[in-house]
Amino acid sequence: MSATRHTRVLIIGSGPAGYTAAVYASRAMLEPILVQGIQPGGQLTITTDVENWPGDASVMGPDLMVRMENHAREMGAEIISDHISDLDLSQRPFRASGDTGTTYTADAVILATGAQARWLGLPSEEHFKGFGVSACATCDGFFYRGQEVVVIGGGNTAVEEALFLTNFASKVTLIHRRDSLRAEKIMQDRLFKHPKIEVLWNHEVDEVIGTDAPRGVEAVKARHVETGAITEVPCKGFFVAIGHAPASELIKDQLKLHSGGYVWVEPMARPARRLVAFLRREV
Repeated sequence: MSATRHTRVLIIGSGPAGYTAAVYASRAMLEPILVQGIQPGGQLTITTDVENWPGDASVMGPDLMVRMENHAREMGAEIISDHISDLDLSQRPFRASGDTGTTYTADAVILATGAQARWLGLPSEEHFKGFGVSACATCDGFFYRGQEVVVIGGGNTAVEEALFLTNFASKVTLIHRRDSLRAEKIMQDRLFKHPKIEVLWNHEVDEVIGTDAPRGVEAVKARHVETGAITEVPCKGFFVAIGHAPASELIKDQLKLHSGGYVWVEPMARPARRLVAFLRREV
């Protein structure tokens, strides 16, 4: 039987942004409801060491998210295991529909839906997803013990993935379309010094090569961005780490978005205080 729940503040998403919003809204006595979504804890739950969280020289991503969730609960936030499949911002109170059949109405909605991994968009990449092609080294790295793997990308995510995979793989090849990385310098230093990692500069991946019986990756075809020359790189695992796309499907036809898909927000001084003042005035 479906139910309707009303809250002054509905928080959609349970990554660091969602839990932080829950803590502040609870401290303001707004009694928020946070709906966790399909991946409670967000992307940090599939991350290993987090080294840039103030107060912790190193903390495991899943452990950090458990602490954040507990903090939000201790402050008084109600945290619900559900997934919002539809959001109507056309009238007040706003209405959100959960997969459990529950309808949530709210005077204010905080979107903390995070982002999802970007893919190259190759037919062969799609064909081998789950059979050697992955976007999560933490999830799948264990399956490539003693084997060669390839990572594509040039930012922090790609470097972190490559370094993590050295715990299992015999060799890690990082492919990047430029001649320098965008990752933090400390991460680059670790990468360049690691004996298991080789970097293939100025290349893009054109195709994932593999077998169908059984289905599995055997190599990738990498094309030089200037000469067009093709290099075939043997590997059993291919990890795509080229960034993330915002999970903004719920509001893509209702709110103004940046070209990258992120919600356009007006410049605002002291946004948290203004939100609280608005809710106290209007609710």
